[in-house]
Amino acid sequence: MKILFMNWKSYGNEDFLDACKEWKEAGEDLEVKLYPFENTDKRTDPVFEQTFAAALRREKPDFVFSFNFYPLLSLVCNREQVKYVSWVYDCPHISLYSYTLIHPCNYVFVFDSEVYETFARQGIQTVYYLPLAANVKRLDAMEVTGEIWRKYQSRVSFVGQLYHESHTFYDRMEKKLDAYTR
Repeated sequence: MKILFMNWKSYGNEDFLDACKEWKEAGEDLEVKLYPFENTDKRTDPVFEQTFAAALRREKPDFVFSFNFYPLLSLVCNREQVKYVSWVYDCPHISLYSYTLIHPCNYVFVFDSEVYETFARQGIQTVYYLPLAANVKRLDAMEVTGEIWRKYQSRVSFVGQLYHESHTFYDRMEKKLDAYTR
């Protein structure tokens, strides 16, 4: 299997490449080619479209992989009839609301089940639910000192942001919380 990996400054790059390396070391037939990519929200870019299409024809990957969904990648992959797999870790991820989402080349994985259900209710069959993952081996190897443990220990943690838009998760959640929790 050959993957063309869109290489940009994504949080998951190292962990994804480590997982591929371990898979290959376990005897799987796997080749990962890195393709330099700028994290951009451009919807059209004729120069990129031409060079990326040429790379797809030259490399002949089984699929293209990116963290987060890029309509421009979907556009080119669809034209070239190459599968495009994206794993979205941002929410909301505005790029999902592109007409390119329905391209048959797409396999778009989102971690937010509500986002998945919204698309599924609309009949969009290119979006799938997949929780976020962690490189347990890397995290277990980190040394946590007593000082760090005391600083960050808690019974409940919210990681990330609760967003700044008018449809924030907190606003939806607040109505269901008791007064003490609010």
